[in-house]
Amino acid sequence: MRDVWPQVARLVQNSPQGAKKLNVGHVDCEKYKKLCGQLGIDNYPTMSFISKGRAKMDYNGGRDAQAAADFAVDAIDNRLQTLGGYELQQMMHSGKKVLVSFTAGAWCPPCTQLKSVFKKVANTFTDIPATQIDCDENQQLCHNFGIDGYPTIVMISGGRQHSYEDGTKSVEAITKFAKKFL
Repeated sequence: MRDVWPQVARLVQNSPQGAKKLNVGHVDCEKYKKLCGQLGIDNYPTMSFISKGRAKMDYNGGRDAQAAADFAVDAIDNRLQTLGGYELQQMMHSGKKVLVSFTAGAWCPPCTQLKSVFKKVANTFTDIPATQIDCDENQQLCHNFGIDGYPTIVMISGGRQHSYEDGTKSVEAITKFAKKFL
């Protein structure tokens, strides 16, 4: 991945969204172990989007420059957070609020369509996190939350789950649903 970083930096800086908004760099975690430990990086190579006031977003895509640059540019204005099962359950048990979209893989066309809509919903909120959980990859977590159909949108508030029942999967409708719990 180290050889790809100069290309990623060029692609990001030459994009309209990335120019002047994003810096691309790399850290040698063998040399800077303390920093990498603080960032929760424990396997290599790891690519993450790190921004003040936001959760770290890890990249799991292809190892080519274009795919990495596309991830970085997309993350600039993306408030959608990556939360694991443990973090999600901790938030629920502590009474915090989080908006969750439980989806499935590419075999689920409604899930695929909802992903871009849900990203826009996430970008409308600054006071609550929003996350997408892929139930193909997190079957036990989805089972624990009682998810049996995809996509399912849930607002977790006060330690309780509130399911979005409206069939309309628009930015406006989902945002209106979530605001009821703020």
